[in-house]
Amino acid sequence: MNLPPFIDRDFVSPALDVVRVETAREITLAAEGLFDPNEEDALYYVWMGEHSGLLEQAEVVAVPGDPRHREIFHVYERVTTRIDPCSVRLRDTDDETIWLIVADRRFVRVTGSEVEVAPGGFMVSHSWKLRFRPGLCTEVL
Repeated sequence: MNLPPFIDRDFVSPALDVVRVETAREITLAAEGLFDPNEEDALYYVWMGEHSGLLEQAEVVAVPGDPRHREIFHVYERVTTRIDPCSVRLRDTDDETIWLIVADRRFVRVTGSEVEVAPGGFMVSHSWKLRFRPGLCTEVL
């Protein structure tokens, strides 16, 4: 029986749901590991932003040696993305929501705003809301 993958909130960075962005430096978002109760060849992921659209689409494989998380889940590699708060798409926004979407089957459709997983697959997600300090990017123009 196929069960959904899992993103453990204890393994995401930053650990906050709302991240205050005070400088123009890039922000790194990460899941230190992805998890699935079923042993899959790979897990598939998408990084997507509310204003940024599709940032990345790729896959990760299981960590060698078959380590277990909570004695239930197979452990898959770390995933990260870097967000430039002063990119053209974000420069005039007050905030940006970034989603990490993980599936145990390939994506059959990925657009700038939505994804669809292959039949029989499960998707899970985690999100961060980035709140930009007013005037943040006018300082770097």
